[in-house]
Amino acid sequence: MSYVGFKPVTIRVGRFDPDFGLEKATSSKWITAMERNSAYEVADWVNTHENGMGIQVSGTAADMFYGSASLASKDINDEDGKGVKQFNGRIVLAPMNKGGDVLHFGLNVAARDLNDAAFDSRIRPRLGARGVATTGGNDAGSNGNRATFGGGLGLNASNLTAVGAYDTDTVFGGEFAFATGPFSVQAEALSRKMKADSNAYQDVKTSGFYGQLAYTLTGESRAYKLDGGKFDAIKPENKQFGAWEVFYRYDSIKVDDKNIVVSSATRETGDAKANVNTLGVNWYANEAVKLSLNYSKVSTDKITNANGDDSGDSIVGRVQYVF
Repeated sequence: MSYVGFKPVTIRVGRFDPDFGLEKATSSKWITAMERNSAYEVADWVNTHENGMGIQVSGTAADMFYGSASLASKDINDEDGKGVKQFNGRIVLAPMNKGGDVLHFGLNVAARDLNDAAFDSRIRPRLGARGVATTGGNDAGSNGNRATFGGGLGLNASNLTAVGAYDTDTVFGGEFAFATGPFSVQAEALSRKMKADSNAYQDVKTSGFYGQLAYTLTGESRAYKLDGGKFDAIKPENKQFGAWEVFYRYDSIKVDDKNIVVSSATRETGDAKANVNTLGVNWYANEAVKLSLNYSKVSTDKITNANGDDSGDSIVGRVQYVF
């Protein structure tokens, strides 16, 4: 639920995704690529609601600032009902945000207290494609395994790390975007540290970034909303041919987990890395219909699937109808 009686301030209470990052703030209907960037996946808890509740205060100022702050209790896996306490903060400066011309800067922080509850410590990025589960239905075999880049020590039968293994988990992020007419560029970077609270563990550090270039061949601009600090839909000017957009995105991630001291069949010791190159085209047939086609090429270092593959390609299509 949201209360908007203190405009331009909004107070939100309930189960919602916390505010962290430009691409996450943008609706999944109107992000440029079909999947959000892989950098988010080295710290996937920062902008998902998981199983919990929270409160958020957000608002705009001076026609160029947006900010938000939230507190939540999530991942209630303790038998006494204790959960993981999480804080998120985001501030955006957008001195240009009208008429297709956008200049956007943003800073983010997210922190959670891991003392009170068991949690899933695994770092398991999807690298731009949703795999096929190997339990039931169509079996993807060894190629369908979702790799664990780090974390995951001391898991119980429910894939949770025990209370007391880690103390705090902190993520800092930065975001940038520039758009003029049909051209836009955006980038984000984040850094995470999961601090150990036991002599049996060491800190886990991760980082990631992406950069994206996009161009609308038919001349339309990406819409932008200061309230939320986010991009919005491309609206076709030609009702017969719609709007055509092409883009390129480069993602890179790194996971430094010194708890991994022995190489396995799928994970060597040292920093696990991955990069993703994505090319795509979007056709906005009208304001309700969008067709997308993405090609991604992925390579990894220090980590493979069960067949020993450290690279792969994917072609993914999507048809969207908004009503």
